[in-house]
Amino acid sequence: VQTVVHDPLVDPEEAYEHYGIQLAATEEVEDFDALILAVPHHYYIDDYAYQLIDQMKKGSVIVDVKSALDPKRCAKHHYWSL
Repeated sequence: VQTVVHDPLVDPEEAYEHYGIQLAATEEVEDFDALILAVPHHYYIDDYAYQLIDQMKKGSVIVDVKSALDPKRCAKHHYWSL
């Protein structure tokens, strides 16, 4: 399992220094089987998340922790939210 963490609002150096997390650049976020949307930044909700979802393999898993996505737009995948 390869985990990729992406957050456009966090300074990558600070994330690594404080938490030991290597953040991926936007162009590195592709070709994955699962998406966990933990923080619903407008960056993701406005359109980017759906671009990612469209790139996912059919039947992939989407975990929407804050119920921020439109489940109808995730219909080709296994969608779960709180």
